[in-house]
Amino acid sequence: MRLRKFLFSFALLILVNIPVQKVFSQTIYVSTYCTFLVWFGPPWNMFLPVSSGQIYQVDLSTCTATLVLSASVGAPTPTFFDIAICPGSPNILYGLDGSNNLYQINLIGPSYTILNASFNGQFPGSHLLNSLVCDGAGNLYSGDANTPGIYQYNIGTNTWAFIGTPGSYGSGGDLTYYQGNLFYTTTSNELVNITISPFSYSYQATLNQANMFGVVAVLSGTLCNPTFDMIGSADSTLFTVDPLTGICTPLCPDITPNNFEVLYGATSITESATVNPLSVAIPVPSPICVGGSVTLTANVTGGNPGFTYNWNPGGLTGSP
Repeated sequence: MRLRKFLFSFALLILVNIPVQKVFSQTIYVSTYCTFLVWFGPPWNMFLPVSSGQIYQVDLSTCTATLVLSASVGAPTPTFFDIAICPGSPNILYGLDGSNNLYQINLIGPSYTILNASFNGQFPGSHLLNSLVCDGAGNLYSGDANTPGIYQYNIGTNTWAFIGTPGSYGSGGDLTYYQGNLFYTTTSNELVNITISPFSYSYQATLNQANMFGVVAVLSGTLCNPTFDMIGSADSTLFTVDPLTGICTPLCPDITPNNFEVLYGATSITESATVNPLSVAIPVPSPICVGGSVTLTANVTGGNPGFTYNWNPGGLTGSP
């Protein structure tokens, strides 16, 4: 998916001190890439791996699921314990199997290939990577269910690195970014807040639904003024999750066409990071005389840098 540019226009009135006072309108266009979150149309941006090895794409507005990776691909397809998607590549998923192998899944075809099978050799011992999320900056993060730990996979260098130990919290099956925070489900059904750098963790809430293997942030509303919901997957049902209280409310029961398949995780392109609402303030200068000049300053708050600015003088002289 291409990152799209959005233009926000703001009208600025410049008072020109001449015999008959005139008001000239200047328009400043402020563009931002609204980094990481670009997805339009219905919420077909959630993907679910299930116990049979298949992957479904979900429309939450209708609670319908469409098969995008069949178990017959690869004869048989590995069972993916969790999957992740990165912004800019809506047809590419990443998945972890039960042996800590990392796959790239191409939904066009579809097909899959092993990207990395070196984790067990690099980190001997009892490990089960069963959670995965993309940070939108070329990294995947995973949690370990057997020996609690958070690991980073760099897509560009094809390497794993240990990040930190979240105490005794083993991975319950997913990681997701939600409103700027990285959340982690645990084997004891808690929701834990993770900070990557410097590494730290803190208890957030206990989920009132068992077997919550997947949690994912889903975007609704407008892109630069988004509303996020946390969606959880447990057994064969999707839930809305209140990350403050841990209360899980059923949303889509038996979501897959083959009812009662166990949902092993979840991902969406909107879980990588959060777009903060963007605003621009331009202080209005004092009236100036004909032939004079004025310096305009755009003060941008919110959003995810960087921004680009284009000056449109609207018939008057000016420069960027």
